[in-house]
Amino acid sequence: MVGIKGRVLAAFRRAGFVVTRTPAPGTLAKHLREVFDVLDVDCVIDVGANEGQYGRMLREEVGFRGRIASVEPAREPYARLLEASAGDLEWATFDFGLGDSEETAVLRTLSADDFSSLHPLNAYGAERFGQTEVGTEEITVRRLDVVFDELVSGCERVFLKSDTQGHDLAVLKGLETQKVVGLQIELSFINIYDGTPGFTEAIETVERLGFAPSGFYPITRTEDQLRLIEADGVFIAYS
Repeated sequence: MVGIKGRVLAAFRRAGFVVTRTPAPGTLAKHLREVFDVLDVDCVIDVGANEGQYGRMLREEVGFRGRIASVEPAREPYARLLEASAGDLEWATFDFGLGDSEETAVLRTLSADDFSSLHPLNAYGAERFGQTEVGTEEITVRRLDVVFDELVSGCERVFLKSDTQGHDLAVLKGLETQKVVGLQIELSFINIYDGTPGFTEAIETVERLGFAPSGFYPITRTEDQLRLIEADGVFIAYS
């Protein structure tokens, strides 16, 4: 749910103001600010936008003023995404998912909807994060290369962020003929969904597409805080 802070900031955006705070050193937001500046990014495709957390971070911490194209297929998070983006003329929203084919698919809805996925949660993921499957939802899935021009709307320096709970490599299948200057995906060090790739396969895939690592930022660890479960990986194009 978009809280009071989110509604206040949305009101500022409707009035033509954006509140930005300086990101802390060593954070993902700080690194993205530097990467976007060097790469001259003018559009971010935000795949798996949920209720707009990433878009708000781009505006409020990264200080990004270009186009955001947020993609979110689930009905309830999408409604909150619309609220978060209200009044921001450079923040577009799209109510479909992305994958390796044009199809309809079944999204598994979990008790916390930012864990919802096209892949079944495994026993470790359910126990570690206290999640249960509460339902399913039929969604539309598009290929990135089919909808790319619509998403970027004429922008030329595109950054792709994909956070799809185990489906990021399927999203990247639509990237092979498209030009982006950088990307961010979620890397899995301990799989919490069945049938999803580990971090080595993900990094090898990204490198084959012509990207080099720029930064890694932990998301979750095991309960003893020693082992990584997931991390965000930021990559830049080198070819």
